[in-house]
Amino acid sequence: MNHLQRDSAPFSKSLKARGLVLIGAMLLCSGAARAAESALTLEQAIHDAVARAPSLLAASAAVSTADAEARQTDGSLRPQIDLAASQTRATTNLAAQGLTFPGIEPFIGPFSTFDARVELSQVIFDWSRVLQSRSARLGIDVAKAQAALAREQAAARAAIAYINVLGSEQGLEAGKANLALSEDLYKLAVDQRDAGVASGIDVARAETAVSQNRFRVSEADTALQTARLSLRRAIALPSAQPMNLTGRLQRQQVVVPEPEQALSVARHTRPDLLVIAAQLEQLDQVLAAAKSERLPKLVAFADYGYSGNTPVQNEERTYRYGASVEVPIFTGGTIGAATDAALSRIIEARLRADDLNAQVEEDVLTALVQVRNRAEQVDAAASTRSLAERELTLARDRFSQGVADNIEVVSAQASLTEARAGYVQALASFQQARVNLAAALGQAESFSLDQGVIAQPAATKAKVDSEGDADGQGTDHG
Repeated sequence: MNHLQRDSAPFSKSLKARGLVLIGAMLLCSGAARAAESALTLEQAIHDAVARAPSLLAASAAVSTADAEARQTDGSLRPQIDLAASQTRATTNLAAQGLTFPGIEPFIGPFSTFDARVELSQVIFDWSRVLQSRSARLGIDVAKAQAALAREQAAARAAIAYINVLGSEQGLEAGKANLALSEDLYKLAVDQRDAGVASGIDVARAETAVSQNRFRVSEADTALQTARLSLRRAIALPSAQPMNLTGRLQRQQVVVPEPEQALSVARHTRPDLLVIAAQLEQLDQVLAAAKSERLPKLVAFADYGYSGNTPVQNEERTYRYGASVEVPIFTGGTIGAATDAALSRIIEARLRADDLNAQVEEDVLTALVQVRNRAEQVDAAASTRSLAERELTLARDRFSQGVADNIEVVSAQASLTEARAGYVQALASFQQARVNLAAALGQAESFSLDQGVIAQPAATKAKVDSEGDADGQGTDHG
């Protein structure tokens, strides 16, 4: 018995170990799954903004409203069938109607009247109503164009907010790297003072730099939290749902179209231009419908049913059919006023269209200039950052060797801090310029950060190769 217990003990321990390993694997898998669920790409952020933004939901409701109004207008041109039934009990006074007959009592009644029938009416010709129906159908196109415009605007807002968060994250990383560097330089100043090479003022300068960088880190963290809240608002993400952004801001290859090509694309794809074009087409139909109110209208009608005193007393089948023509002769000026109002709205819309075309041209040309210039600024900022790190290395070496005090070190460190922040800001401005160009072309919804990273220019490549990621965490030399 003891022998069996001794033999089963290793097996029990092995089983427990395997169970622990299995539980650990399950926890790791569930953690990875949760991380994957909370990962938010730019494409997903744009998709969520387009799917959940209140402006998009309102635009979708407007499309449904326009469709219902169009169906309502179309219905007036279709046959109208009604079922009517009535039973009345009445008296009447012939004398009150001016009817008096010798020997006949003027007061008649009470008597009963019953009537039940099916009534049919059909518009045979009403050109104004036909044009109103066409205008209502064009109203659907207007609503759809406005929904597309809302999609573009929501996508652009989400993309800008996403880029702001990435820029704030990388700015915070750069700030923490600057803080770590300043702390290392502070320790160096203390060591140099203890060795009798540096003075107390050198330590004070280094400590001041540490305090300044701590303040900058706090500011960067505040900017990040604010940017994250703005992104949540842009994509309608609940505050309780985790949000982990993927990707980083980086210098990317961008094929910048020629101005004429870009303008041609914008004129065909900008949703706001499509909106004004649809509105003009609808207003043309509204004007034609207003003018057509002067035309004759022809309506056919018929009814069939039973008439009697009651449903079972003196009932007889009766019917009626015919047609009516209505020709407006004098309407008090309402037709002319409606025509003038429609014409004024067309003139107003054409003026807005001319102004919008000019605005589109300005947007496109400005965006093209900004993308080119922002790309050059990223290259210049990368070079500045590399030179600032080189300057700090030289100043630190001189201070370590006791050749100079740490004024040069603190100054070089401040330059590097500014250069790192400038590089992150240049990257963010570059990506924002790309979003503005996509929005100017009416393509914000398809915007993506992933278009391939270009090689650095030859003049700066050697200096930047050792700098690390775009967050500015280059060599800290300490």
